[in-house]
Amino acid sequence: MKKFFIKELRMSSAVEALMSGLAAIVLAAASFTLVFAASKAQRIVISEKNAQLQMRTAVEYINAKLRQNDAAGLIKIEKFNDENTIVICDIENGDETRIYYDNGGIQEDSGSPVQIASAEGMMIDYDESRNTITYVVSYRRGLKKESVSMTLRLNCL
Repeated sequence: MKKFFIKELRMSSAVEALMSGLAAIVLAAASFTLVFAASKAQRIVISEKNAQLQMRTAVEYINAKLRQNDAAGLIKIEKFNDENTIVICDIENGDETRIYYDNGGIQEDSGSPVQIASAEGMMIDYDESRNTITYVVSYRRGLKKESVSMTLRLNCL
């Protein structure tokens, strides 16, 4: 009876050691998977936040340009490449600055185009009855298409 008990005890110790080793391997694999998934999720969140920040910055830039020149009454809407374009006139030197969508981005052109931000599209609309400009900038945020819009009541036009 003692012999049987000792054999059973030795076998039990081996099973416990094996189970402890397997538990450590499973814990290490789970930890690695968790860290990998969390870092991927963090990259996605940061990428989406950067895209949203870039669009908001572009919209605020356009907003500031419009407000800056609205007091002087120097804003008009014209067709350019079959799309509405914001045109800001400079009375001092007779130059015009155009803000429009082209080649995958929002462009500002004061003689040579400069991309303000990458975007999926931009819609500019002028409501004559309310004297407002509405512009909507669309961009890709991950797999979803998002948009940022702004409506400004103008003193001019």
